[in-house]
Amino acid sequence: MDLRKRFGLRQGELAELVGYDQSYLSALEIGQKGPPTLEFVERLGTVLSLTETEKQELTDAVDASDRKLTIANDSAEELFLLLKDLRDRLLSLSPIQVRMMRDLLRVHDPQPVLSALSEKKRIKQEARM
Repeated sequence: MDLRKRFGLRQGELAELVGYDQSYLSALEIGQKGPPTLEFVERLGTVLSLTETEKQELTDAVDASDRKLTIANDSAEELFLLLKDLRDRLLSLSPIQVRMMRDLLRVHDPQPVLSALSEKKRIKQEARM
């Protein structure tokens, strides 16, 4: 909505320019729809003649608005437990807790959590040696 208003466009005008229904644009703006498609984002960038920086900011915002997270079935048990803890407590986290968690996730750790299958393969290979 901020982007649309910055360009002084009404929902109907922008919807027509990008070739989507106004109801779709409205649903996006009020959060009833998940992130827009890549096609929509590209059309929006083209129609509004966004700079590369603005396009990247838009893409980052779309990525951040994705509400779903999927992990592989063979992921380490610790990842499933982490997700459960997050689901259970997400809405009660304070802003400082969220900031601390995000900062922690930015710390570079060269050893990612391996999937359970990958870990089993590594153990078998070490056992053979």
